[in-house]
Amino acid sequence: MKSANLKDVEGQEFDVLIVGGGITGSWTAYDAALRGLKVCLVEKGDWSSGTSQSSSKLIHGGLRYLERFDFKLVKSALHERKRLVELAPHRVWPLRFTVPIYKQSRVGKFKFKIGLMLYDLLAGKGQPVAPHKAHDADEFPLLNPEDITKVFSYGDGQTDDFRFTLEIIDGAVTAGAVCANYSKALSFIEEEGEVCGALVQQGDEQVLIRAKRIVMATSIWSGLLPGMEKAEKLIRMSKGIHVVLPKLPMEEAMLLMSPKDGRVFFVIPWYERTLLGTTDTDYQGSPDEVKVEAEDIQYLLDSVKPFLQEVEWTAEDVIGSFCGLRMLERKEEDHPSAASREWSMKFYKNEKVIMPLGGKYTTAREDASLIVDKVLELEGVEVKPSPTLHSPFPWAAEDWLDFKSEKLAECFDLGLNEMTAGHLIQRYGTEVEKVIGYIRRDADNATLLDEALPFIRAELFMAIEHEGARYVEDVTRRRVPVDLLSGQAAEIREYIKTIV
Repeated sequence: MKSANLKDVEGQEFDVLIVGGGITGSWTAYDAALRGLKVCLVEKGDWSSGTSQSSSKLIHGGLRYLERFDFKLVKSALHERKRLVELAPHRVWPLRFTVPIYKQSRVGKFKFKIGLMLYDLLAGKGQPVAPHKAHDADEFPLLNPEDITKVFSYGDGQTDDFRFTLEIIDGAVTAGAVCANYSKALSFIEEEGEVCGALVQQGDEQVLIRAKRIVMATSIWSGLLPGMEKAEKLIRMSKGIHVVLPKLPMEEAMLLMSPKDGRVFFVIPWYERTLLGTTDTDYQGSPDEVKVEAEDIQYLLDSVKPFLQEVEWTAEDVIGSFCGLRMLERKEEDHPSAASREWSMKFYKNEKVIMPLGGKYTTAREDASLIVDKVLELEGVEVKPSPTLHSPFPWAAEDWLDFKSEKLAECFDLGLNEMTAGHLIQRYGTEVEKVIGYIRRDADNATLLDEALPFIRAELFMAIEHEGARYVEDVTRRRVPVDLLSGQAAEIREYIKTIV
């Protein structure tokens, strides 16, 4: 999947130009292309290199939003969770969460029980996860048992956010969309007072992309394009950070409430490591300069410390960290954690420009379908249900269980261990055939990049030759995220330089 050369399409008119290659932009491009629209998608950096690479890697209903009575949002997200697991079992899979309730917890066991019952009710029947359950504390030896009143568990979903976005972009390309990363929209172009496209910088060249409508799927960067200054006043930026720590002896995730301020955070298994996060703080600076601060890390370490037995994480145990900025609608709430994640569309330039505002990773498919509905409506075209409602993901196998069993056997025959083979098939879906091909050509390509992680040398070639990686960081931060997960990232980076 190579980036399109925009010079090849200059002078053509697109039905819709989408600016921003994160999860919202990718879903919008895929949906629009599947509906027969002529689509161009541009992204100023690498795919999913903004907020969409820095989520908690969850596909979930948002249990904590029930406290704010966001029932509509939670119900929608839970229904999307079910749909995504069905359409992409390789990309979204069930994950169990443990929730210990202590005497001093901000939410007591009775209130939490009611919340979990409501969560199951809003999810409806036929869910891919089991309903909530109550447990005794001694079932979880990792937890500090002092003052525990009850332990609950419930189900949600997990994903790899970058690979999710990359797969949807690949689907958009296959459906006919022109998709170009490292291509920055500089300004709108107008004729007779109407927006009719955008000037885009790709490499050393500036290209005029004509379009009937423009979707600004640029999240917190939306107000930075000339002509979009009004949008900046609507946007509230919330900073969320995660830290990567050593693996815990458990397969479940945990939902915890910080004893410092009562806010919810997660402890999540991810690629043989542990994700700890997230924070939720207002951010006022440049979105291109946001970074993880020492106090952010310490907040999370201090928050998790009282819950774990025989685990004394310090800043020295942090393997990696990352942060992102959520786009919230600016309202009067005191704290960003209290702000709604409800999604909406705003319109500019006589409805020639559409800007999505807010939303969640989990519900981005549904949000994108509403954007495409609106584009069609504004163009006077009949609006039909989005094909993404029922279309399997681009790399989904027809029978996932049979496919997985067959590919596991192939991987074992090639000498891969169970951890590596399982992760490989989950990460690539049907594209794993290409990764296996590298190993068949050279057995050294099965070499682990880090003995503690599932990633192998073949994935580096896959990222460079088939997944559009242009720079070393494109590989090591996103496609094969050793920058976040491995203490040997520097050596791996040097090796990549020898093969590009």
